[in-house]
Amino acid sequence: AINYGGRKMHTKRSIIISYIACAAVGLCLIGAMFVVPGVLIKYYNSPRNDILICFYPSAVLGLTALASLIILLKNIMENEMFCRENVRLLWIISNCCFIVAVITFIGGFFWFSFFVLSAAAGFMGLIIRVVKNVMQKGVELREENDLTV
Repeated sequence: AINYGGRKMHTKRSIIISYIACAAVGLCLIGAMFVVPGVLIKYYNSPRNDILICFYPSAVLGLTALASLIILLKNIMENEMFCRENVRLLWIISNCCFIVAVITFIGGFFWFSFFVLSAAAGFMGLIIRVVKNVMQKGVELREENDLTV
């Protein structure tokens, strides 16, 4: 684990909690993919295809982002911090957020609440993109230092 002033165990525990949270969110998302159509029929007396057309692609992108996050956590657990793979994973996660933002923005014209989801997904994508850029700069500095003797 990573040593931040004798806090190795805390960091490892935090990563394990993050793994569990990712798994829980992933299972909820997969479950929602099966439950949402029935809930929409019960609540609206209609399958609300306008909602489902936005929900399913967003759910798949969410699962893609979660899978990338789990791989990122694995890399961190193995002390692989500033590496090109982590930059690529953060790029994937941020692009998933941006694509969900676009999908839900379009869906907002059919169901107003999607505009809120669009803003949240876009903001999250922006934050992750900034973290990706910081990580990329860290990779460049590490590679530059590896070349110096």
